[in-house]
Amino acid sequence: QSTWGEHLDMATDTECIFGKPTIDDFYNWTVESEELFVQLRSKIWTGKGTQSVLQSGRLLLVMTSTFGICLGVLLRVNSLGIGRGRYLTILTVSPEGSGAKVPQSIYGQKFLFTTGITSPVDPECAGFTEEKILKLGVIGGLRYEIVEVNAIALRGICKDKIRIDSDAIECGNVTALSQFVHHAVTVMRTHPIQPPLIDEVAELKLNELDYVELNDQRKALIQINSESQCLTCPKLSTQFTEKAKRSRLKRRLEKISFALSDENLELLPEFNRRVLVLQRLNYIDDSRTVMLKGRVACELNSVDELLTTELIFDNAFANLEAEEIAAVLSTMLCKEKDDNEPTLTDTLTKALQAVKEMTKRLAEIQNDCGVVVDVQEQLRKINISLMEVVYEWARGMPFAEIVQLTSIPEGSIVRTMTRLDVSCNEVKSAARVIGNAPLYQKMEVASQKIKRDIVFAASLYVQ
Repeated sequence: QSTWGEHLDMATDTECIFGKPTIDDFYNWTVESEELFVQLRSKIWTGKGTQSVLQSGRLLLVMTSTFGICLGVLLRVNSLGIGRGRYLTILTVSPEGSGAKVPQSIYGQKFLFTTGITSPVDPECAGFTEEKILKLGVIGGLRYEIVEVNAIALRGICKDKIRIDSDAIECGNVTALSQFVHHAVTVMRTHPIQPPLIDEVAELKLNELDYVELNDQRKALIQINSESQCLTCPKLSTQFTEKAKRSRLKRRLEKISFALSDENLELLPEFNRRVLVLQRLNYIDDSRTVMLKGRVACELNSVDELLTTELIFDNAFANLEAEEIAAVLSTMLCKEKDDNEPTLTDTLTKALQAVKEMTKRLAEIQNDCGVVVDVQEQLRKINISLMEVVYEWARGMPFAEIVQLTSIPEGSIVRTMTRLDVSCNEVKSAARVIGNAPLYQKMEVASQKIKRDIVFAASLYVQ
């Protein structure tokens, strides 16, 4: 700990010659931009158009440790590769020697201040790129590499797509390699700053609200960076490097300090108490091996995992129709309160009572195990404001009539419905795990009934 502290003291402070914004602000904006980029890239495979766009032959802007930002062509998309999830096999060519670079060119850069691109070989950077070099070589006087990378390395998707023989390229066929290198040089000379890129939100159909909001936040940060006086500072590279060094040392020192602190040990009893709760409920056994109920809970993310799992195993959904189950699940998703009480059927009233009783039981068990839980607070989290709305919507009532049933804004209704569809699919997966065919079919029907009309229409703002 003392050694890292000495290293931190030795790292020089940065003084801004322009005043505000300081290099600290500029660095923080850049890091935040990169963190947003990582979140965006983690969602790229959810786009409805991703599969059709990211096909063999698509030109890409790629960040690699060998060439920096370079032009590449997609050979194939695979799964279970160098990291978790999917990865891309790409043929890239070095911009050095292509005769295409100009001072403002993106090619060959290992850092772009305005877009927040950080070093691809530093694991502590927010945008750490996992890569595996499969082949390095020289053809036509230019270096090339075939590399496997995760989606974070994908810095832009070009509009152009060319015809290639992926198998021949991966086998080292000189003719196939030469054709791409020649085409890449032509593209870099025609577009010396950067090639034309697609609009990812529109082309990949990444129109989820979360994605659009993250994308807008990142654009705003990029705009702030691009207008910063720091870009005109002759000491920018040096000061940014020093700031990054200090931040890296500070993070390491904080980790070490926390590992040695009493605060770290204080969390252990709480952890053990929560483990005891899971053992009491038969989610894990005495050796902490996950049991069937634990596997079911792992399928649930958008709703209360414990409550929903207990309801499933208590057969609380057995006598409910698909529309009624959807209404019950909405009590865990709705975030806003309605001024008026909804009108519920007798069946929904009984189902709601079962949810409340299960909530009380879980709270009491947690308290018995030492996990302090306020029973009344847990009951207040059960929000019945949209139960009637969801029930009637699933039964086919038009949206114009739905909005008359509640004072909650239309946007909140749509947002809850979207989350509810995710929850229905999660419960359906849970039913598959335990082999509950009737519940599986009900959740499939529930998803189909709520996923209709204007509520699930594509937004005009993201087309």
